[in-house]
Amino acid sequence: MQNFRYFTKELKIELFRKFIHKIFSKNYTLNKQEYLKWLYSNSKDLSQICKNINSELWNETNNFQKNIILKKKEICKKKVNKSFICRAGTEFIYFVTILKKPNVVIETGVGLGFSSLAFLYALNENNKGKLYSSDLPYIKYNQSEKYIGYVVDDKYKKNWVLLTKGDLTNLKIITNEIEKIDIFHYDSDKTYLGTQKTFEILKQYFHKDTVMIFDDLLDHTFFYDLVNSGKYKYWGIYNYKGNYIGYIGNLNKT
Repeated sequence: MQNFRYFTKELKIELFRKFIHKIFSKNYTLNKQEYLKWLYSNSKDLSQICKNINSELWNETNNFQKNIILKKKEICKKKVNKSFICRAGTEFIYFVTILKKPNVVIETGVGLGFSSLAFLYALNENNKGKLYSSDLPYIKYNQSEKYIGYVVDDKYKKNWVLLTKGDLTNLKIITNEIEKIDIFHYDSDKTYLGTQKTFEILKQYFHKDTVMIFDDLLDHTFFYDLVNSGKYKYWGIYNYKGNYIGYIGNLNKT
């Protein structure tokens, strides 16, 4: 109840927006079975994608995953509600961030912060770049806001702006501070409408070398419609532990 009161007092607009999206969003613009077939037929093995681009970097990525991410996950299993634990596609995030050496990274959806840690660790390795993260506390878990970004070590926070009042509010703040976006990672509102609205807010900050990453493609067809619009030459999909993650951008150009 305490967390619900916090939402209704501080985040009522964001809460209402998410409610509207869940009720009115049409998540599939084609037959769901056809969409699943499309995902399957267009997905590739992540290791092959990355090895073909830079096999040495992929080996480094695997070491990062084993020595940093997996160890953090084991710690979280003992200390945190299991519902919070989600590692996202941290291998791809680390790989792309080292590869592209971005100045500005934006992610929507943080949770415990595994994706944030992957970005920040890579930015630290690059010795450049800043991460802007947008999230919203879980309404059903009391004081869940204190767990947002839980796994991120203090030494990496110097390159991090973490905002926790929902995408609608957070993105207004972020876009007032940036001129362009080099990497964008979407993992927040799991509806077509929510994804579309965030994309519309940020698209003016994308440029020809921006890499966009979309998690949870099973939830709706926004990514499908985006890549089939004919506007993007370079894109791909990989299967990640039963889910599909999509990306847009030329990974062979650094």
